[in-house]
Amino acid sequence: VSGDRVDLASGGTLNLKGPVLYERGGTGSIGRGVALASGASLTPTDPTPSTGGSIGVGSLPRALAVTPDGSRVYTADRNSDSASVIDTATNTVIATVTVGDDPRGIAATPDGTKVWVANRTGDSISVIRTSDNVVIQTIAPGSGMDGPTGIAFKPDGSRAYVANANSDNVQVINTATSLVTATIVVGDGPQRIAVLPGGTHAYVTNFNSDNVSVIST
Repeated sequence: VSGDRVDLASGGTLNLKGPVLYERGGTGSIGRGVALASGASLTPTDPTPSTGGSIGVGSLPRALAVTPDGSRVYTADRNSDSASVIDTATNTVIATVTVGDDPRGIAATPDGTKVWVANRTGDSISVIRTSDNVVIQTIAPGSGMDGPTGIAFKPDGSRAYVANANSDNVQVINTATSLVTATIVVGDGPQRIAVLPGGTHAYVTNFNSDNVSVIST
């Protein structure tokens, strides 16, 4: 604030001239004004975030995923061996889906048709069809899948990356065939994984070795 001028973050200014407040950007007025009563003042404020309440789900919800259209949130409920489905329009649970033992990670496919749940103790992936919230497949490739905790997809949906906390590796799964195409050794205790928007690299958090592994996809 300088005299009767208030500088804006966008680079424009708010100028006070008598009872009239107007905004000026660059060299020309943008033609919008607010009339203030004599002696009134204006105090710009940022909106204050607030909670919208809470939603009861299963026991020990460990992770969540949002469908691409934003209409549903899925939670991985660790102690309930379930996934809760939340309708974001009403913020109510509309379904509870039984999955494998000890679900820890969850991710929605880029096209929103499926949700994959990583079952750590069950050493498996439960695949939920989002149209009716039914488990349509359990992926348990055996060797190499030991303690799956995190899942991420390539942006085109062709590959899933599964972080296995107990075997210290990431398995790459062809989503069309549900077959493992590669197993990549990472750090100690990989937990979470994320793929860049361009799909070129995946980043893996290694809980026990305090570092992040970078995978060229």
